Amino acid sequence: MSTIRTPAYRSLRILMLLGLTLLGSFQALGSGLQASLDRTRIYEGETVMLQLSVPGQPGAAPDLSPLLQDFEILDRGQSTRMQVINGYASSSHDWQFILAPKRTGNLQVPALQAGNQQSQALALAVIPAQQAAQAGAQLPVAIEVDAMPVTPYVQGKVIYKVRMWVSVPMTRTNLGDPEGHGVVIEPLGNFKRRKLRRGGKEYLVVERSYAIFPQQSGPLVIKGPVFTGELAQTEQKGSQRRRSSPFGGRDPFANLDRLFGSATMPKRNRMFYMRGRDISLDVQPQPAGAAQPWLPAEAISLEESWSPNPPQFRVGQPLTRSVALNARGVTGAQLPDLTFDSVPGIAIYQDKSQVQTRLVGPDLLARKVFTAAYVPSWAGTHQLPEITLTWWDTLANQPRVARIPGGTVEVLPGAGGVTRSPRATTSAAASPQALEATAQQESSAAVPQETLVQRVQDAFNAVNDVTRNIADAGYWPWLTALFAAAWLISTGLWWRNRRRGLHRDAGEVVKVKPPSAKGELRLFKRACEANDPRAAREHLLEWAAARWPEDSPRGLDELSRRLPQQVAGYLAALDQELYAPGEHAWNGAEAWETLSPVLQASKVSAAATGLNALPPLYPRQR
Repeated sequence: MSTIRTPAYRSLRILMLLGLTLLGSFQALGSGLQASLDRTRIYEGETVMLQLSVPGQPGAAPDLSPLLQDFEILDRGQSTRMQVINGYASSSHDWQFILAPKRTGNLQVPALQAGNQQSQALALAVIPAQQAAQAGAQLPVAIEVDAMPVTPYVQGKVIYKVRMWVSVPMTRTNLGDPEGHGVVIEPLGNFKRRKLRRGGKEYLVVERSYAIFPQQSGPLVIKGPVFTGELAQTEQKGSQRRRSSPFGGRDPFANLDRLFGSATMPKRNRMFYMRGRDISLDVQPQPAGAAQPWLPAEAISLEESWSPNPPQFRVGQPLTRSVALNARGVTGAQLPDLTFDSVPGIAIYQDKSQVQTRLVGPDLLARKVFTAAYVPSWAGTHQLPEITLTWWDTLANQPRVARIPGGTVEVLPGAGGVTRSPRATTSAAASPQALEATAQQESSAAVPQETLVQRVQDAFNAVNDVTRNIADAGYWPWLTALFAAAWLISTGLWWRNRRRGLHRDAGEVVKVKPPSAKGELRLFKRACEANDPRAAREHLLEWAAARWPEDSPRGLDELSRRLPQQVAGYLAALDQELYAPGEHAWNGAEAWETLSPVLQASKVSAAATGLNALPPLYPRQR
């Protein structure tokens, strides 16, 4: 029996299929905003993926602000899907979010709003790391933090240490710094890495230390550093599923997956997120009656030097005095300014101070150098006052005083037996330009301006005497004019030449010859032979300034990163000798024997290792 399919029948069938398709679409639209988690139970440090789906095209992006109370959003993405199932066509828009819980326990992913649609709330259990270890679960990363002391003084140093244990290879790793409100945080060196065994398993351990300086007293919370990385999630060999075919045997379309790469495409790496524990500090205020300025430190010392050395005070001849303030356990920004008290009969011109902060071994060292020029104004005995600085010893918990004793100096007469400067000045703080102007005044003092006026006056008096003697001749007015003009012209020419000579001399005084690498290396050798660590350091840095004129190293620690590794210990020992004398004996002859081949080499690497980059946890083997 044959079936007659009329055009009306075919039209009716098309309308029925269209109606079913629209009905499926309306059902999908009525489903609203759907939310799902890839896992509902995770361990501390792991992340979870939240997926939001809305049928059709979204009217608005979801509001994520409710998530921020208990979660951090590490990554996000979105996509659109089209599918036809049993003749029904549908589309949906998806959002994916990688969430890192901020705390452990039973959490809830709150209901989220996207336009006029709302998702359902989801439950998530976050198991603490200790419970995970007791249950036999092995976390890929563990972070340990420690701080000492926990009751520091305000502006005192706190040593903060971070140690990270990594048990599996990870990529795209990053370790942040600790954070705190109202603190100054200084990294102490680079990351250190080594391999250790714990519980019969080998770990890669990454360590770093910080110096934290609280700027206000009271309770303080230091938030732990955050580590992020990716764990590779790839399918193991032979784990690919064999899809069955409705026609029997293997799926004939399986080769299409391999053609487009889906069969060999690894799974997306899972992000790992972990924050070190927070540490609470109780910052103590300044003790009652403590000296100002407040300076808490582990060690403070003052030392002075003169140039020339030993100093010889003579009228009109300047000497340079340098006072160095050395400190351990503080930064250079915390060191106060020192002033040179006035001395009757000696003019003092103080220059700008120079500050350095460096890391020598586990110690944070700071140095501030104050320089001034002393110009005696008259001969005789003068009293230099002592220089003192009161500071707080954080190790002994008591005040201490660093001082440079005062003393009596004898000022000798100047050149030619001058016992008093023509322009005696009082002590004042001035710039080097003022000192140069004073030197010019001292140079021109041999022929002061009053002498020039007297010479002109003597010239006119001589002319008057001559004119009185020849008054009876009748032509005296002409002689008067002639003598006056001659004296004035000669005096003017002499004065002009004198001023040109002064300017020429002053210009020659300020010329400074730049240091040469060869000359500074020779001076460095002499300092090593004399076992003078301070002069050795000075000439070594001058050599480096000549070697790298555009980017000269500011200290021996920076210089050591530009030289081969085998000389780093000698440079650190030189710094240690200056900042902690007596603890380590510095051998200048041995230092020169080791350093001279390196310094005399024609090529020295100028590459400096960065301190802030986290090195690859598992570098590629070559």
